[in-house]
Amino acid sequence: MRALTFSLWLGLLAAAAGAEGITVVIEKPYVPAPPDAIYVARAVFAGGRLWALSDRGALSSLASGDHKRRTELDGQRVLDICRVRERVLALSCADQKCGGWKLLEADAGAWQLRTTLDSRKEAFVALHCDAQEALVLSERRAIRTDGQKDLRFSEKLKGGNAVAAVTPNYLFVGFDNGEWGGGMVRVERATGRVKLLE
Repeated sequence: MRALTFSLWLGLLAAAAGAEGITVVIEKPYVPAPPDAIYVARAVFAGGRLWALSDRGALSSLASGDHKRRTELDGQRVLDICRVRERVLALSCADQKCGGWKLLEADAGAWQLRTTLDSRKEAFVALHCDAQEALVLSERRAIRTDGQKDLRFSEKLKGGNAVAAVTPNYLFVGFDNGEWGGGMVRVERATGRVKLLE
């Protein structure tokens, strides 16, 4: 019924446009993506390669001139990727139940373990990298990977597809939950106080 309604709508649109002297060309009708489709959740360019993380946690990379992508960290569920200087970092689950996290760094075609992190059974939110450090955000805290003290949040962050931006005084965390909303919060780095911005 929905396809028929859409076709009738297109027909009416074409007829109305024709009456105004406008030609409408329909190349291909909209076809929804299959339920098993895989999407790119995050992409980073580092070390001469494009690194792509799927929405299902599979990481692959591709360099100029490659004819097919290279699977990275095969068998590991990767939560997020980011870039520090010219190296890509990947945060993956430390075990099958994702009870802890591993921060890995790609170095000359091999993966090196940078550190392991205790998740404390908190949900992962985002990974942020700048020129110097990587910061892992869980629903309850910001975890520094340079050994400094974690920042505890005043309230729990909601889940969803998230991205973080960091300034000297604040963490900004944006959430995209599709057509059902999203939003942005600001966290004071000095106190951990969370404020809903949108």
